[in-house]
Amino acid sequence: MRSGFLPARVVQVHPTRACNLACAHCYSDSSPNKYDALGAAPLIDALAGLRAEGYEIVSFSGGEPLVYRELDRVACAAREQGYRAHLITNGLLLSETRLQSLRASFDLVGVSLDGQESTHNAVRLRADAFAKAMRALRVLSESDMRFGIVFAVTAKSFGDVPWVFELASELGAALLHLRPLAPEGRARSMSNDWALGEEDCTRLYVLGELLAAHSPDTLRVQVDLVPVSHLSEARTQFALLNATMRIETLSDAVNPLVIDERGCCLPFSYGIDPGLELANILATETTGAYRPRPESMLRITKLLERAFDEAEQDSASCIDWFAHLTRMSRDQGRERMPNAAALTA
Repeated sequence: MRSGFLPARVVQVHPTRACNLACAHCYSDSSPNKYDALGAAPLIDALAGLRAEGYEIVSFSGGEPLVYRELDRVACAAREQGYRAHLITNGLLLSETRLQSLRASFDLVGVSLDGQESTHNAVRLRADAFAKAMRALRVLSESDMRFGIVFAVTAKSFGDVPWVFELASELGAALLHLRPLAPEGRARSMSNDWALGEEDCTRLYVLGELLAAHSPDTLRVQVDLVPVSHLSEARTQFALLNATMRIETLSDAVNPLVIDERGCCLPFSYGIDPGLELANILATETTGAYRPRPESMLRITKLLERAFDEAEQDSASCIDWFAHLTRMSRDQGRERMPNAAALTA
């Protein structure tokens, strides 16, 4: 059964902010100078608890997951727990040798791109970033590993979408994931000429639909945009907003679930307001921590109701749902905080 907008129930794990790049658009503000990282043992324990809550896929991103020393151990444990495991990498460290060690644990490897060479290197702030990402894609293409391309769509890379579709088709990719630039982390400091406007988002959604209709049977095209006209019907896919749907597990109510580098379990999106934290995997007592709790479900229900109401009143034709939820959560968080006058009264 669907949960939210997703057909599968996903745990997104961001185990570290360490990265071999310091990309201009990084939503988590990761870099070679960041060292936050989760230990393997609490993460493995948490994934076991979340598997019992109905989650089916664990997706590792970062930071750069290939610099996370515990990656193979955690991913192998996740597979043994019954998860399908996915990985998103910038490709710099993905050699033939490294791919061999990933085969036993991962079902799909995604390589992130930001455009053709000049645009990609400008975002990644490294002159050989594109060449190494392309090398990684060739390594994957020549293997029998399922792989995809995660493409960040900006105003400067929009024109490269047909190119990346042809690239994914030629290489035999299983997935082309088109992601509008998320205004999080360092991306907030990028100039306005990188951002997609409302018309751009509408065009991207239509283009994604056209590409999906003409893609090979083996290639799935996914666009992280939702037409506003579909939102009324989409409400029914959220158990918290549908009185006829029973909530028996956490994955019925929250999908995806995010675990960040601090061990925080958050609903829906990295960077969502910390007041919505469901649990922390580093807590000394986590027994039953992942069960749906009334107070947490009430806050999340309020967020979803407001997010749907505002989106349906928006003049835009399409919306980046998870970016919208993140913004709305911060508004909700500010409302919970006392103002300066109250603090000094």
